[in-house]
Amino acid sequence: MNKRSFNSSLVAAVCSVMIVLLPATVQAADCLRYEYYLHWSGGSNLGAMGTEGYDVAISGEVAVVSAFENGIRILDISIPDFPTILSSIDTVGNVTGIAVDGSRAVLSGGIGYGISIVDIADPAAPSVDGQLALPGAASDVEVVGNFAYVACGSAGMKVVDISTSASPVVVGEFSAPGLFNVTVTEDTAFLTSVGVLRLVDVSSPSTPVQLGAIALADYAYETAVRGHYAYVTTGAEGLQVVDIQNPATPVVIGAVATPGAWGVSLFGDIAYVSDKWDGLYAIDISNPASPIILSNKNALDSSVYRTAISAGRVFAGGNGLLVYKTGNSLTVAPVGSLDFVAASSAVVSGTLAYVAAYGDGLYVIDIADPAHPSIVGNAAASYARDCVVSGGYAFVADHNAGLKVYDVSNPASPYLYGSVDTPGTATGVGITGSTVLVADNSGLLAVDVSDPANPVLGDFLASPGLAVELTIAGTIAYVTTQGGDGLWAVDVSDPAQLVEIDYLATPTPSRHVSIEGTTAVLAGDSGGVNFVDISDPVALTLMSTVPTSDVAMGSVLVDGIAYVGDSRGRLIIVDASVPVSAAVIGGADATDSAYGAVAAGDLILVYGQGGIALVEAQCTGLSAVTEELPTGSRLSRSFPNPFNPRTMIQLSVPGQDAVLLQVFDLSGRLIKTLVDSEIKPAGTYDIPWDGRDAGGRAVSAGSYLYKAKVGSVVESGRMTLLK
Repeated sequence: MNKRSFNSSLVAAVCSVMIVLLPATVQAADCLRYEYYLHWSGGSNLGAMGTEGYDVAISGEVAVVSAFENGIRILDISIPDFPTILSSIDTVGNVTGIAVDGSRAVLSGGIGYGISIVDIADPAAPSVDGQLALPGAASDVEVVGNFAYVACGSAGMKVVDISTSASPVVVGEFSAPGLFNVTVTEDTAFLTSVGVLRLVDVSSPSTPVQLGAIALADYAYETAVRGHYAYVTTGAEGLQVVDIQNPATPVVIGAVATPGAWGVSLFGDIAYVSDKWDGLYAIDISNPASPIILSNKNALDSSVYRTAISAGRVFAGGNGLLVYKTGNSLTVAPVGSLDFVAASSAVVSGTLAYVAAYGDGLYVIDIADPAHPSIVGNAAASYARDCVVSGGYAFVADHNAGLKVYDVSNPASPYLYGSVDTPGTATGVGITGSTVLVADNSGLLAVDVSDPANPVLGDFLASPGLAVELTIAGTIAYVTTQGGDGLWAVDVSDPAQLVEIDYLATPTPSRHVSIEGTTAVLAGDSGGVNFVDISDPVALTLMSTVPTSDVAMGSVLVDGIAYVGDSRGRLIIVDASVPVSAAVIGGADATDSAYGAVAAGDLILVYGQGGIALVEAQCTGLSAVTEELPTGSRLSRSFPNPFNPRTMIQLSVPGQDAVLLQVFDLSGRLIKTLVDSEIKPAGTYDIPWDGRDAGGRAVSAGSYLYKAKVGSVVESGRMTLLK
C-alpha cells in the first residue's frame, strides 16, 4: 500500500468529525482554550535524547520511524500522545524511507544498501525477511501491492517484486538523474529530483513510461497527491501546487513560500508541511490555486523532516518522534512581543516587568499596553541571571559578580545602588523581609539588605547538589539543585541559621521552581516537568512527571495551569489542576529558547533568548463561553481523580458510533478494556473503573492512561489510583 495514499485515506473519513469537534474559533473575549489549537501533544525520544527521527509510516496503532544511522524504531501509538517503543532494528546504512503494507515494512537504506523487508506482524519482535542491494542512493520507497518503487538517486527508480519477501528482485526501472522521492497513486508514480517533478506510468511495473514532467523552482523533496493536484515541497520555494489533470503537461497553479519545505501530508483541506528550518506549517489548500498559511508551529524545530497522520495527530520525524494534535490548524499568536538580548529571568510588578538579561544587565519594560511592550530603562550588569523586586529595589543574581542591588524607584533611570561579592556563582535569588537568599552554586547564602547600599553576607548552607534557583513560600526556601537533581527545602525563618528540612530527588534535573498553594513545579533540563507536593515541607512528595518535547527551562503555575518554556521556543501548557495526573493540553510559540514565564495580570509573560512575549492565559473553571465549546466527542477527566478504589470516566458521543474505552499503564500495557467497540447512541456515558485488570486483580497504586475511540476520533487522559 502506498504510505502517502494510506495516510490520506485514513483521515478522509475523520476530517468532518474533527471539524465538528474542533471549531474554527473557541476563544471568548477573555478566555482561551489552548487544547483546541494546533500544538505539540507528545512524542518519544526514540530511546535516547538527541536521537533524530526522519521518516514515519503508520499501520493501525503501530508507527515505524527511521532513526537515520540508528535503524528503525517500532512504536505503539494506541495512545497517540504517549508513543511507546516496542522494538528496534539496527540497519546497515541510513534508513531514509519507510513504506508499510499490512504486516511488513519496506525500508530504503541509503547509498549502496538498497532495501530491507521487515516482518512487523509482531511489532515487539520484528525480523528482517529479505534484503536487496541496489545501485545509487536509495532515498525513498513506496509499496503498492507486491511491488516496491525505490528512488535510487543517480540510478533512477527501481521497481522491485516483493511478493516473496525473502527474495526481492528488480523487475523494472526508469532512468532519471538525482531521484529523491517517489509517491505512487493508482497507476502513476510521481518522482522528484533537483528542480523537476516527473509523472511516470507504472500500470505495467516492468516497463515504466514517462507521461510528463515539469520544472520546479528548487529541489523537489516530497509529493502528496489528491484528485487532480500534486502538492510538492521544494525547499526554499515552499509548497507548490501542480495541476496534473493532463499528465503530459502538468502545470504549477499555486504556491506558498516557507524557508525549507521538506515533507508533506494531507488532512482534509489542510496540507501539513514539515519545514527543515522552520517547524510544522498548516496550509489551507481548499483552493489549490491559492494556498494560505494558517499557522507555523514551533519555529525552532530545525529538524522536522517527514510526517504521517493518524487519529487527528501529525506524527513527525525530527527531534525524536514529535506528535502534534491538529486541532483547528491554527496556533495561538502572542498578544505582543519585544525582541532584545537573552532574557534569563523576569518579575512583574504592576505594569512594569523587570528582566534580568544575561550578559546585558537589568531591563525595565512597560507592559501597560501588552500589544506594544517597550523598554523604559536599563542598567548594566555582568551576567544577570535572576532578579526579584521589593521596596523600590531590584536584587539581581549577577553570576560571578555576586549580588547587585539597583534602585528602580525611577523606572526610566535604574542605577546600581549596592553590591556584594558572593563566594560562589550567584544564579538565583529570593527575598523575605530584609534578607535576600542567593542560590550561590554550592549552597544557599543569606544576605542582609536592611541597608540596600551595603549588603552584608550572612549564613551559608551547603546544598546537596549545585544550587540553581529558588522560590520562597512563607518561611521555606525551595531550591532547585543539579548534580544531585532535585528540590531542596530550607527553613529561612532565622536568616542567621539556615536549616535544611528535606530534600527530594527528582527523575529529571531541576532548573527552575515556581509554587502555587501546596504544589511546586520544577522544570528540568532533560525534557520533563516535575510536580511536587509541598504541603508538608519536611516530607516533600513527587506527584507526577510530565515529559516535554525538549529541554524544559522554566515555568510558572497559575490557577492550576503550568506554563512551561522549553529550549525550542515553545510555551507548553500543562493542566495541573489535579497534579497527580498533570498532562499537556496545549501550547504556543513564544520566543527563541523560552527560559520561563511569569504571571502578568491576565496574561503570561514568556522570557527567553529572543526577549519577551505576552500570551493569553488558558481558560480555567467556568470562564469559557458555553455556546462556543465543541459539540463532538470529548473525554472529560475521570472523577474522582485521584481515586480509591473506584473512578468514573465520562464520555460524550455526538451521534451513534462505535466506542472503545481502554485503560493502560504508563508503559503502554493494556490493563483492561472497559467498552469493547460497542455501538452506542448519542449521549453522555459515565463508565466505571474499579482499579482492577482484565483478570479481576487489583492493580498497584500509580498513574494510568485511559483511551477512548469514538468512530475515528481518539482522545486520552491520565488518572491516578491511590492506596
